[in-house]
Amino acid sequence: MIFSGSRYVGMSIGGTWFKKKPKTPNCFIPDSLPASLASLHFLVSNDRTLAGQYLPIRFFWIDCLDNRLAYVNGKSYMSKQVVDYDGTILPPTDTLPTYSGAPVVCDRGRGTERIIDFYDGGIGIECPDTTQIRGDCNNNGRPWEIADAVWLTNYFSGRFNCDDCDCDPNGDGYPCHIADLIYIIRVIVGELNPDELVDTVANYTAHFVQDTVGQTISITTPDAVAALYLIMRGNVTLESLQPGVPVSYTHCGEFTKAIIYRDHLGLQITSGPLLKYTGIGVLEEVQAATMEGIMVPTVIRQASDLRVRIEMEAGQDGSGAFQGQFAEVDILLERSAYELGGFNVLIGYDATALAFYEAFEGDIFAECDWEYFTYRYGPDGNCDTNCPSGFVRVVGIAETNNGPYHPSCFLPDSLPAQLAMMKFLISNDRTLECQFVHYVLRVTFA
Repeated sequence: MIFSGSRYVGMSIGGTWFKKKPKTPNCFIPDSLPASLASLHFLVSNDRTLAGQYLPIRFFWIDCLDNRLAYVNGKSYMSKQVVDYDGTILPPTDTLPTYSGAPVVCDRGRGTERIIDFYDGGIGIECPDTTQIRGDCNNNGRPWEIADAVWLTNYFSGRFNCDDCDCDPNGDGYPCHIADLIYIIRVIVGELNPDELVDTVANYTAHFVQDTVGQTISITTPDAVAALYLIMRGNVTLESLQPGVPVSYTHCGEFTKAIIYRDHLGLQITSGPLLKYTGIGVLEEVQAATMEGIMVPTVIRQASDLRVRIEMEAGQDGSGAFQGQFAEVDILLERSAYELGGFNVLIGYDATALAFYEAFEGDIFAECDWEYFTYRYGPDGNCDTNCPSGFVRVVGIAETNNGPYHPSCFLPDSLPAQLAMMKFLISNDRTLECQFVHYVLRVTFA
C-alpha cells in the first residue's frame, strides 16, 4: 500500500527569462561525491506506537520516466537495480506501479541505459528508554520544573559541566541551545504551551562584530533578541554594554562562555554595543533566541575584516581569454564586518587592449533587493598621463528612500558576494597574445 508520495525535479540549465543576467552552471557534477541532490524535511508523528520502528522512504515508479538521470548530451539513464533500506535487492517486476525499478517495458525508448543503482532509506524512531522526556533537563522524571531551568542555566554558565547536554525543551532538534532556556522559562511561568512545536529558526539573522582594537563586541539585528550565549577562545573578563541586561560568564579550560539575558525577560537585546572585554580572546560562537524560544541564525565577523577583489578571469594560470571575444570580470566583496549601504567603485584598465562593453548588477542586488545600480565609463575628471587609459565607475545603493520598498538585507549571510560584473571585448592585436591585462581598483563604501 502506498500512503503518500512526492516528486522532485532538478535541472542544471533552465529558463532565464526571470533573471536579470542569464547564467549557466559552473559544473555538471561536483568534484567530490556523494553530493546532495535534494533535502527532504519530515515532521515525525508523536504516535508512541512508532517508537523503536524504522520508517522506510523509497523510490517509486508510476511510469517509465520516473527516477531518471540525464546526461548533458541528452542521454537518459534509468534503474539497473533497487536496494531496499535493509540491504535487500528488490526483485524486478513486469508492471507499473512498483518499488522495484523500471520494468522491462520501459526499455523500448531510445537513448536510455540501465546503469543506476537506487538505494532506499528512511527514518529510525528512537526507543522510549533512549529518549529524554521533553522539558526534563535534570532527568528526574518530572518535566517543566523550575529545577530544569536552573539546570540549563547552570549548563550555559558552565558551573557544573562544560560539555555534556542533550536537553531540547522547545523540540526543534537542536538540544541545549539558548532558545531552549528561554522556552522552558516561559513554559514554567505559564506564558507558553509545552505541547507546542516551535519553528526551527527565525526568519532573520543577527550579525556580530568583534573589534579587537577597542576590545568590544557589537550586535546588529533587524529584530530584538531575548538572550545570547557566546563562546570566546581565551580567558577574558566581560562587561555588558546593553542597559539593564547583565552578562554572566565562566571559564571552561581555554574558553570563556557567557550568557546574556534579563532574568524576567522584560528587556531585550537590540542593535548596538553589546560587550566590552579585557584580555585576549576571539569570538568563535554565538547563539541567539527570540522571546518565543526560537533560534535566531547568527553571523560573526571581525571589525578589520574588509576585502574587495576584482576577479582574475583566466590569464595567469595559462588558460587565457580569447582575443576578439568578450570576457566577463566580477567585482567581489570577499569579507566585510559591517552591513553595507552602497558602494562606489572606480576601475582603471588598459583601453588599448580592452573595450568596455557593459556592467551588470551583481548577485547582491537580487539576493538583498538592493534598489539602485548605475555605471559610467570614459575619462574621470582632470586625470593626467599617469592615469590608466580606460575608466569605469560602478555605483550601487541599497536603499533609495522610495516609500514602502526596502532592501531585505544589507549584507548577504555568506561571502564572497558579487557586487557587479563587467563585460569587456578583448582586442585582436596579436602583440597582446599571452599577456595579462591589469585592472586598478579604487573603492569607497557607504
